[in-house]
Amino acid sequence: MSPPEKYYITFRKNARLAHLQGAHYNVIVKMKQKVSTLLLLPLLLLMTSCLKFHEDVRVSKEAAVEVSGSFYLSESVLADSTARDQFGRYYDLSRLTETEDSSQLIEGNAYSGFRYQAEPSAYTAEKNGSEMTLRFSIPAFDDAQFDLDVLGGDDDLSALKDYGVETTITVEMPGKILSATAGEFEGKTLTIDLLQTNGTEVEVVSRIENKAVEAAIAVGGIAVLALLAYPLLRK
Repeated sequence: MSPPEKYYITFRKNARLAHLQGAHYNVIVKMKQKVSTLLLLPLLLLMTSCLKFHEDVRVSKEAAVEVSGSFYLSESVLADSTARDQFGRYYDLSRLTETEDSSQLIEGNAYSGFRYQAEPSAYTAEKNGSEMTLRFSIPAFDDAQFDLDVLGGDDDLSALKDYGVETTITVEMPGKILSATAGEFEGKTLTIDLLQTNGTEVEVVSRIENKAVEAAIAVGGIAVLALLAYPLLRK
């Protein structure tokens, strides 16, 4: 065998070996990526299936706003952190004016967290005649709060509902709600699911109840009926 032919065969063998090694490396990398995903998935599900956040907003007839709420995490996911630390990931803790630590059972699982009252600067109420308008912003949640890449790149936060996450705002207006740019309303109450309403401006309009006016209208109606009925009674 001549030297050039020998070197050519050796080169082909090395190239083939390099190709096989490269393919093997790609398979290993993909397997490692898959294994990493499978390892992260239970952790993600553990973290996301144990979060309960509710904020209650009450608007008075004088346009005063009161804000309170609660935040709970399953005790199994807190480890070295506290519910307050986790809460601070997406909520301005400086808004809190009063807090009370609390623990409770939710669906048979032990939860730790706290109830709070908050400074209402994030909510603006405006009275105009018989109507009350409330305006506030809902922040845009992203991977800083919930890493959804492990679920296949799904950027839809509502997917977290399937794992038990609850994040809602309930608004109580001083009268029947006429319109709202987000959420669902019935009577005086508006409910917004933050996993379905992400990064938007909310405006709620209601008609202010005035019992004195309603009573006067009722009395006036009775008086009119009495006047109409009087001639018939005389006959």
